[in-house]
Amino acid sequence: MRPSLIEAGDIISAKEAERRVLILVNPSLRAPYTTDIIYAGLQLILPGETTPTYRHIAFTLRFIVEGELRFTAVKGEKVIIERRDVILTPS
Repeated sequence: MRPSLIEAGDIISAKEAERRVLILVNPSLRAPYTTDIIYAGLQLILPGETTPTYRHIAFTLRFIVEGELRFTAVKGEKVIIERRDVILTPS
């Protein structure tokens, strides 16, 4: 899946898309669902890119596969995230 995600970064810029996400869809369910209650995807954020802030309605689990010295905000506080980190964000 990584090559497809990297290719998406070559095709679609951060300015063209709010978020570049390769959605993991279960073919027996309607998109965008991976299971009947879970949505899963792989997001690509290249060095120097940022994404707009937003509030989660649902619980979110993020696992950082690659990268270093990135950050996210939780309840307005800056949280440094690095490779192999797991971030749990309540709704």
